[in-house]
Amino acid sequence: MHKDHDIHDPLAIYRALLKAQSANHELFLWQESAEHFYKFPTKIIKVDREGHQLKLKIALEYIGMVEQLWGLDNVSFYLPNGSFYLKLIFKRITPNGELLTTFPQEMIFFDRRSAPRFHPEKLIKIEFKSTSFKTHKNCYDFSRGGFSVIYTKSEQSAFELGQKISQLKITYDDLVVTCSAVVQELTPIKPFVFENIPYGYKKVSFRFVELNQDQKQKIASIIGHHLGIFRVS
Repeated sequence: MHKDHDIHDPLAIYRALLKAQSANHELFLWQESAEHFYKFPTKIIKVDREGHQLKLKIALEYIGMVEQLWGLDNVSFYLPNGSFYLKLIFKRITPNGELLTTFPQEMIFFDRRSAPRFHPEKLIKIEFKSTSFKTHKNCYDFSRGGFSVIYTKSEQSAFELGQKISQLKITYDDLVVTCSAVVQELTPIKPFVFENIPYGYKKVSFRFVELNQDQKQKIASIIGHHLGIFRVS
């Protein structure tokens, strides 16, 4: 961290966020909670300095993760443009997927050189293989014990509770882990604060099984590279 590059002035924060919005840059939710980390992109659609709030656009498939983080005192976001992270509080979510948050009190500069393999624009990719299907998904919820993926209403989820996936490939940048996992939970995502909206999304949670030491170390490395932003001082 370089304190000289931090932004504390409300007008400077407003201008930095407005610049990111005008350039259509993504603002990543990037949060550690209960030994998991959550990471997914949002878009800034309104910077309301006078109303002391931001309005962000999120994909409906992320609602389940927003629900899990709702009520936290602060949720971390990362702005790759300029390399800043900021703390926000969820206020409200609208029926069309607009997330309202508080206006940030500061923007903390993060020197990416201090965290090797820090790639905010890259997501964790999961490849599932079995005798009957092969599918790829981005992962937004990851931990040492397992991970979750979201299936939309239009997608087909071929998983059953207790099913073992022996051919699983996890990729983040040049880190690759091949391992096995068991379907731990199948959870229909509730409408949450939405009303009268058809909602057929499903979260499929997996638990790692039969990991050897090398696989454990690689999984720990993926987590460590994401959480470095919070631990470098």
